[in-house]
Amino acid sequence: MQIYSVFFKVLQLNRGVRELEFGQLGKQLNHDCCYSGATLVLVREDQSSSWCVECGRYNGNLGRRRIFKCGNAECLLHVGRDAGAALMIYKLWCVNTARRKVQRALSLLQSEQPLAKR
Repeated sequence: MQIYSVFFKVLQLNRGVRELEFGQLGKQLNHDCCYSGATLVLVREDQSSSWCVECGRYNGNLGRRRIFKCGNAECLLHVGRDAGAALMIYKLWCVNTARRKVQRALSLLQSEQPLAKR
């Protein structure tokens, strides 16, 4: 009985996502994150499979190849394009999250009033 109810909820979620109009998914995610207190980090995925995950070198001539081969002589990374793109998006998310935490900490430090002399 449990498996059926979980499967039914997944079907309902998929139907809801499929019925969203163009651009509505981002708005819905933003709304849900604001409601729950979560942080939504937007990362552009264009050309994410053209960048090396290890050294950051750009390789624009991938064509239809499914394997990314880094042209850097020191790196020579071979990784599937989809896996490499997913790792690159994750790295960008980590950088954006870390940058936001540092900015928040700096703003807190700057807003603190000096301690009164006793």
